[in-house]
This record gives sequence, structure tokens and C-alpha cells, in this order.
Amino acid sequence: MAVMFKEKRFFLHTSNCDFKNNAKASGILDIFQDMASMNAEEIGVGFDDMDSMGYIWAVLYEQMEVVRRLPKYKEEVIVKTWPKSRGKLEFEREYELDDSEGNVLIRGISNWVAMDKWKRTLVKGDDIHFNGEYYPYSHYSEKQKRKLNLNADNACVEYTYSVGLDDLDSNMHMNNAKYLNMIYNMQNEKEYRCWKKVEIAFLHEAKLKDGIEIKHWKEDNKDYYKGFISNVACFEAIMEWEE
Repeated sequence: MAVMFKEKRFFLHTSNCDFKNNAKASGILDIFQDMASMNAEEIGVGFDDMDSMGYIWAVLYEQMEVVRRLPKYKEEVIVKTWPKSRGKLEFEREYELDDSEGNVLIRGISNWVAMDKWKRTLVKGDDIHFNGEYYPYSHYSEKQKRKLNLNADNACVEYTYSVGLDDLDSNMHMNNAKYLNMIYNMQNEKEYRCWKKVEIAFLHEAKLKDGIEIKHWKEDNKDYYKGFISNVACFEAIMEWEE
């Protein structure tokens, strides 16, 4: 039986990078999500497989961190992904982005659940069957969180964003990487810094024309963000930036 692991080489595009030609957090998350989708199809739990069972995948939490440096525009990179052993309800997936020589530049992990697309209820892990053996390696030995539980009561709204057609995924919800683009666009050009680590939790789906009000505050050399749609929290994030 094949090992559930996918690896691919390619060059970074302009859409993956910022105006300084460094890889954006949203660009890397886009790459990781695409790799996850391709690997899911290979192991029998892709979009069409899940749809035939009346299920969809929903991501709860993403974490990415720069280990050595950010890759640059036109640089050749090696991207890897593999699922971890399933939980009762949650599924974790790891990611790795290397330079062309195989040195780890960025690593990450995500936490997913399977949902009944009609009832919007969670599906038990044992009801989802992978075709393959688990890859015997992990950057993250501990189980990851699914929420950040940030308290934004004392923070003010700094940015408001209206969800557009270009933001939607195949489930007609705002694509996960687009949340990081919102944070990216909150920066000032003259004070711009590259990202070093990001944690983001997705709490409530955002749909077309939803207005997302983002509260932002700083603490312990980190930036905190929490977005609301009609006073309902839809995402929360912690960003660490290069000095």
C-alpha cells in the first residue's frame, strides 16, 4: 500500500509573493491548500469523493512558521504534505516547503473536520477512509489547537472588508488564504515587514458581500487580529513579523 505523502517541485509566481518579491503568508497557504487538495484526491478523500458521500472538508486552524528564510519570486521550491493519524473528529495535515537543495524553509500544520454538507454536523473520523499508509514523520508531535480564544473586547475596529466574488472557494465561502490577504493589506507600505509566523483559526464562514470588521492590537511583540460579521466572530489570528 502506498504511503500518503505528496511532493512537488515548482517555481514561485508573482501571485505567491509581495511587492518586495518575498513569499506572502497567503501565497504559501494557497500552495499548501492546493497540495492538500491534490493529495486528498490521491488517497480517496478529495472533493468529488467527499461530495459523493454528502460530506465536505472544513479547516479549523492553520499554523505556518519560517524556519530559515522566506523564498523569493522565481525561486524553485519543493513542497511536501502528508496527513497525520486521524482523531475522533479532527484530522491534522502537515506541510513543508524546502529550497531546491532540500533545506526546510517553512513548515506548517492544519486541523480539519469533515462535515455533513446538508445537516452541517460533524462526521466521525472513523467514517472517513484513507487509501494508504501514514507517512512516519512529524514536525509537530503535540496535537494542535482548533481555536485561539482571543479576547478583543478592548480593541477597536481598524479595517472593514467586503467579501467579493474573487474571495470565494468551491463551497461559496471565503477562501482561507484570503483572510491572510486582509491582514497583509492592513500594513503601511513604509512600515512593511515580512511575516515570520502565523496562526489563524476559522470560526464562522464568510459569504459573498459579508462585511468583515477586523479588530487589531499588539501584545508581547505580536500582532493580534479578530474579525466579526454582524458581531459574530469569523476568524482570529496571531502574526509574528520580522524585525
